[in-house]
Amino acid sequence: MAYIDIKKVLDMGTSQYFSMLIFKSRLYNLPVLFVTGSKGSFKTVRSLATTIYDLVQYNSPFDYYTVDLNEEQSALNGEIIERQTDFVDKAISTILGIYVILPNPPEHIVLIGHSVGSVVILNLLSTRWSLNQTKVKLVISLAGPLYQPVILPDRSMAQIHYRAHNYLNQISMISNYPLVIISITGGSRDRIVPDILGYIDLAYPGLNSLSLFTSSIQNVWASCDHRCILWCLQLMLRLNQGLMVHKSLSTDPTNRLNVFRNLFITKPLLTNHTLHSKRDETPEFNLKSSQLISPHMLWIHKTNQGNSIMDFYVPYNGLLIKFGPYFDNPEQHVLFLVTNVSNNWLHLCIETNDTNDKHCDYIVPITSPYITRLPNPLTRTFIGAGLITLSMIQKLPIFSSLVLNFQDTKDLKLYLVVSSDTNSLWDSITILIDTFHNVNQRIHSNLPNHPSLLPFYEKNPVTIFNPNLTGIFHRFYLPPEFYYLSPSTISPSLLVKRTNCSIGKRFMGMITLNTIWCNYFHYVAIENEETEITFQLPISHVSLSNYLKESPSFIDLYLDPNCVYEVSVYYSLVSWFSQLIRLHFMHFGGLLCGHLLLSLILLTFRLIAPNENHSLCNSNLNSISIIHEIHYHLGVAFIHFLSFQLISLPFSEWIELQKTGQLGLRLITTLQLLSSSSSSVYFANYLELILGHLPFLIISLPWGFIVPILNCIFDNGFLFLSRIIHRNDCSIIKQNDNLSSSSTLFMNISTLCILSVGWILSESVAVLLLSLLLLINFNSEFMRFEFNITNSSSIDYQQKLDILLYPSMRFLNVSMDILP
Repeated sequence: MAYIDIKKVLDMGTSQYFSMLIFKSRLYNLPVLFVTGSKGSFKTVRSLATTIYDLVQYNSPFDYYTVDLNEEQSALNGEIIERQTDFVDKAISTILGIYVILPNPPEHIVLIGHSVGSVVILNLLSTRWSLNQTKVKLVISLAGPLYQPVILPDRSMAQIHYRAHNYLNQISMISNYPLVIISITGGSRDRIVPDILGYIDLAYPGLNSLSLFTSSIQNVWASCDHRCILWCLQLMLRLNQGLMVHKSLSTDPTNRLNVFRNLFITKPLLTNHTLHSKRDETPEFNLKSSQLISPHMLWIHKTNQGNSIMDFYVPYNGLLIKFGPYFDNPEQHVLFLVTNVSNNWLHLCIETNDTNDKHCDYIVPITSPYITRLPNPLTRTFIGAGLITLSMIQKLPIFSSLVLNFQDTKDLKLYLVVSSDTNSLWDSITILIDTFHNVNQRIHSNLPNHPSLLPFYEKNPVTIFNPNLTGIFHRFYLPPEFYYLSPSTISPSLLVKRTNCSIGKRFMGMITLNTIWCNYFHYVAIENEETEITFQLPISHVSLSNYLKESPSFIDLYLDPNCVYEVSVYYSLVSWFSQLIRLHFMHFGGLLCGHLLLSLILLTFRLIAPNENHSLCNSNLNSISIIHEIHYHLGVAFIHFLSFQLISLPFSEWIELQKTGQLGLRLITTLQLLSSSSSSVYFANYLELILGHLPFLIISLPWGFIVPILNCIFDNGFLFLSRIIHRNDCSIIKQNDNLSSSSTLFMNISTLCILSVGWILSESVAVLLLSLLLLINFNSEFMRFEFNITNSSSIDYQQKLDILLYPSMRFLNVSMDILP
């Protein structure tokens, strides 16, 4: 296989910048176009294009195309995205034009984008409405910031996302709109695009979309960094599986979306308390055993078997293992965990006559949502899992039909059969069985919370339960009125200690966090003596009131019954602070510029203040002025924080971040919610509730210390250079016209360079550089003239102000001369 350059010249002038290639030369009647991201190579399509051969040997149903965008820095310039959009538009028409020679040419194309390439696709659809009605019906985004940009470098980038927002909002209100959008983000390892920037399901509830994290996708179950998401073999296989099934379906967007939901979403164990999606429906089966089970398969009877871990070798003709009978007690729960299983691995076996020599009179497969797939911590593959109850079995159509034939259901003996397909290698399978009757000992209404401050500062060993007395499976719910889980708020952590194991490990054990309303799944294997997991969601609900109405998150513990465990709950302030820095690192520019401007204002007042002592030989006075400046910066930070909490400014960037759940809670919203009689918010005696309002204060307060300290370092640096040059600490520095002219030349050149950076790369970077340059120039001029001002009584305050403002006026004059 190779990249084949398509020589057809495009009509647009953009063809001189870009080119289009196909990964293979044969036409299979379904084109897929891959659009790379910022500084991305077109060659990254080969991971997706080659894994299709692992599914259908030497017979791919797709043609993979890619565009060579010359690895442009599209993330820092909206005009580049506009130019790339025009090229992709022409590329789609060119690709579909190639297939006109076929008897049944395709009418649409699948678009897959990585990072900013997804923004290019979204910009294409938002500016060309007729395109996705006829040519584009499926868009897959990999680590793409569809909801919000990572940074806003210029006005054109803001306009692109504004158009995309309006477009998605409008099509979400149109029923059966043909477009389906799949957005996949990388999880905690992606340090460039946080998950919250690619999650669009909550913002556009009527849209045919599915937003997922790689750690939540079946058979992937791992986070990926920004580039690794293109090379994850498990993810590429899953995407190609979805595309193959999607190709054969009708035009109904709901059916096409359900293909990816069934293949991607990791469903937790279903219990009588679990609320699954309304789209999960139980398929109907009514099969005799002769229709399902091969007569050549080997049967093994493990009847009257209690809780245990068993290993079996699978013969070449397949294996069937019969367990039971079960459900004499209507409250009985039976848990099965099975390794190396196929799709239909669990069956209900019904015996109606004790004298019958058949293994089962009736046998019917038990399928999703009653069984699911979970990661296998030992082999890094998957295990089949099912928690079966009598109420679940009674919902099967075959069971209701049998009840009509028998007057008493007690005459029916119910067994569970684990099957394994034909296997030429005689692989082994491991089966874990756990049965219990008292649900309250396994499925707990809520995770215990501790209102004291101690768990926030150390791992407080509060033991919850001892699993060696109660079995393998446990579930703890996190009620939304007690725990507000979001990317910015502090969340509890669970610490599991393994103290003793009677025999060698045959099942490693794991902890899973499940949130159904956002399809989130995350697991941690219990590999070491101590294992911990933080219950922090990568996305947040757009409304606190709506969050309280959602089904609660819950923790599932799968533990080795041969080991003794101790489980405790604690909070980590250090982990919370590091998470805030990671999430808001790109937003620090605005705070930094604000504090730099505040330093300029304070520097001006220091010079023109009537009672200001300008003698810099006294270090005590200098340190006192630094403390005063820190007080001013902290005061401004508190005022900014209070305005954010109480006033909704439509032009504030922070208000928009809060609406997407990136800044925790707002006091005005919480007060409105608490004042309503229909709500009850506890949050561990309001301690967690208070901390949930502080993320913005935590990320803004440090700048109140950093900027004044850096300003002090600059002051001392300029003073030290002045002392070296003039060799006298308190000597009068005379004004020098040559120094002024050289300083003017330096300011002119520096301003030109910075404005060039803003024109080529980023306006926001240019604003930050200009602020730094202005502050440095103020400091240098202030230090150069301060000795004259201090030792000359003939200079009045107006002259002092003119001396200080002189460099800034030069700076502004140069800027105005350059700007159009």
